Amino acid sequence: MSENFKNIQSVFEEALAYDRAGDAYNAVKLYKKLVKIAPEWSLPYHFLSLFYRERNEWKPSLHYSQKAVEYNPEDKTAWQILATAATALRRWKIAREAWNELGFAFKKTEKALDLDLGLIPVCINVKTKPEIVWARQIDPARARIESIPQPASEHRYREEILIDRQPMAHRTLRGKRLPIYAELERVRLSPYQTYAVILETGSKKHVDILDGLCADADVGFDNWSKATRQFWRRNKEVLPEFYGADIFAAAHEEAAYNLIALSAKSTFEIEEILYAWKVITLETYRDLVRL
Repeated sequence: MSENFKNIQSVFEEALAYDRAGDAYNAVKLYKKLVKIAPEWSLPYHFLSLFYRERNEWKPSLHYSQKAVEYNPEDKTAWQILATAATALRRWKIAREAWNELGFAFKKTEKALDLDLGLIPVCINVKTKPEIVWARQIDPARARIESIPQPASEHRYREEILIDRQPMAHRTLRGKRLPIYAELERVRLSPYQTYAVILETGSKKHVDILDGLCADADVGFDNWSKATRQFWRRNKEVLPEFYGADIFAAAHEEAAYNLIALSAKSTFEIEEILYAWKVITLETYRDLVRL
C-alpha cells in the first residue's frame, strides 16, 4: 500500500469522523481537500453532494453529484441527489436523464414533467410544524398539495412542493400502510386562498354534497373536524406511524356541526358554492372567514 493511498484514506476517515460528529465545517474542508488530491475518487464528491442536498443548496449539490456519477456511474444515491437537485433548479433535461438512470423512461426534453402518479401523504414543515397532507405526485420529486393545510403552515392548496423520495414515516389508512414523504421546499406558490366555515349539520351525506360541489368547481375541500394533525416523534430505529382520520371517524358521526376548510381564488366562488349547498340540503352554515 503506497504512502499516498494511506494518506488519502486517513484524510477520508477523518472527514467521516467529523461528519458523523456534526462538525460540518471540518468535514467539508477535508472532503474538498480530497477532491484536490484524489480528483477521480467518487466518494468525496458523493458526501459533498449529500451534505449540500441536506441543506437545500442545490447548485453545489448538483455539481458534486454530477462529479460523483462521472467517476462512479453505479452510485444510485448520487443519481437520485442529482435528479432532485436538477428538479429544484428547473434543469429539466438533466433531471430526466438522471431519473432514467434510476429506471424511468422519460423522453429527453427541456420540458418539466407534469404526470399524475397518484396521491401520496407528505409531511410539510418537517423541522418546525409537522403536518401530514395529501399531495398529487407530478414527477418523482414534485407534488401538488391536494389537502388544505392549516393556516399556520403557510402552505396552500395546489401549492407545488419538492419532496424527498426516501420515506420518513408511514401512515396507516384503512388497514393499509403508506409511506410518508418529507417536503424539501416549496417550488411554486398557489393562487388559492384558504377559507373556513361551519356547517350546522352533522350529516355525512350533506358534507359529501358540499365536497362534490367543490370538486365540480375546482375548489379545494377538507373536513377539518376529522383532521388529525399530530405527528409522532421520530425514532432513529423505526419509521414512525401516523394514523389517518378514518380511525377517529366514529367520534364525529353524531357531531352537531362540521368545520370545513375550502380553498378558491376568490370569495365569490366560495359564497356561490355555499349558496348552492344551502338550496340542495336545506341546511345552514355560519362563520365563513378567509384565513
